Amino acid sequence: MPDTLISHINSYLVSSSLHAELLNELSNYDAVQDVFVPAGRTAHIGMKAPAPHPNVRVTYEKCFNTADKVLWPNKIRKIRNAYSRHSENSLPKLVHAHSLMVNGLVALLNFRKRNIPYIVSVRYTDVHVFMKKSAIFRKLGFAILERAQQILFLSPAYLNYHMPSLFTEAQCNIIRKKSHVIPNGIHLFWLENKNAQAGQKPVQDTRKVLFAGTLTKRKNPIAVLNACDLLNNRGIATELHLVGEGPLRSTLEKQAGPTPVKLHGFISDKEEIKQLYRQSDVLVVPSFRETFGLVYAEALSQGLPVIYSRNEGFDGFFPDGHVGYSVDPGNIEDIADRIHDCLIEHTDIAVRAVQESARFSWEQIGSQIAGCYGIQRHHHETIR
Repeated sequence: MPDTLISHINSYLVSSSLHAELLNELSNYDAVQDVFVPAGRTAHIGMKAPAPHPNVRVTYEKCFNTADKVLWPNKIRKIRNAYSRHSENSLPKLVHAHSLMVNGLVALLNFRKRNIPYIVSVRYTDVHVFMKKSAIFRKLGFAILERAQQILFLSPAYLNYHMPSLFTEAQCNIIRKKSHVIPNGIHLFWLENKNAQAGQKPVQDTRKVLFAGTLTKRKNPIAVLNACDLLNNRGIATELHLVGEGPLRSTLEKQAGPTPVKLHGFISDKEEIKQLYRQSDVLVVPSFRETFGLVYAEALSQGLPVIYSRNEGFDGFFPDGHVGYSVDPGNIEDIADRIHDCLIEHTDIAVRAVQESARFSWEQIGSQIAGCYGIQRHHHETIR
C-alpha cells in the first residue's frame, strides 16, 4: 500500500456517481485516497460508493441533522468535529475539499489547527447559493480561497466570469495564480462508443432538436420550445425531443405552437440515450445556472453539436462554432439563430465534436488532478 495519503472531505459524494468515477481513476496512483463523507441522513450512508480498492478508503458518518442546515454554524461545527475525530491519527500530504462553503471551511479550520495544506473545488452552490447572496459568505469564501494551496474550477466561466463578479481585481489575481480548470469526466461507455460516422448523417426534411435535463425553469426547456417555434415560423421544419422529467412537463404537453414535441421522460439506459444523440441534429440546453453540464460532453462523443449558456458551465472550453455555440438563455432569437448555425455547419462541427470528446476522459482528468496532488501513476500503468 502506498505511503502517501490524500484526505478528501466530500459531502457531495452521495449526490452523484461522478465522485466515485474519479476515485476509481485515482486508485491507479501511488497514494491512498481517504474519503470522509459527512452525511445528514442515515439513508445516505454507503450511497454511491466507489468500487472497492485497497487504495481507496471511504468513511460515511451521519454527523448533522436536517435542522442544522438552517443553523449553519452548528452544521459546520459538527462536521469539523467529526472530521477531526476521523483524521486525528493520520497525517495526509494534503486535503481536498470538494466544495468551498462547507467542505472548504472544514479544510481551512483543519489547516489552522494542524497546518495541513488543502485544495478546494468551487461549485455551483458556492457561487449562486452562498457568495452571490451574502457579503458575509463572500468574505468567508475568499478567506478559504486565499489560504488554499490550489483551487479547482469545473468550468472556465466560473473562474473568468463569476469570480470577477464577486471579488476585487486584487483578490481575483490571488485566486487566478493558483487556479486550475478541470472538468468532470464522462463515463467510459461514451468514449468506447464514439460515433465513427459523425458528420455523415443524412439531412432530413425535419430537423430534430434535443433537450436533455430536468424540466425546470433553471434548465429552461420552454425557451428551447419557443426557439423551435421561431424556426418553424421561418420555414425551417423543426421538431423538439425532450428527455427528462420535472414540473414543466404538463406545460410542455399542452403546447399549441407549430413545433411537434416528443416527451421521452427520464431515460437511464445509456444505449437508448446514445441512439437519441445520434438521431438528433443539435443538443440545446440553455440553463440559467450550470456548474458544468455533463450532457454536453456526452453529446460530443456522438457527434452532436451543442448549444449552451454563455458564462455558465460548459462555456469557455471551446471557441464559439467549434463544437457548438454559447447563447443568452433569455434571448429566444439568439437560441434560434445558433440552432440554425449548427444545422448549417453540422458536418464540420460533428467531426470536431467527436475528436474533442476525448478531453473528458477520466484518465486525462485523473492525471490533471493527480498533478495537483503531486502523485504519480503506478509504474505499470500508462496513459493512453
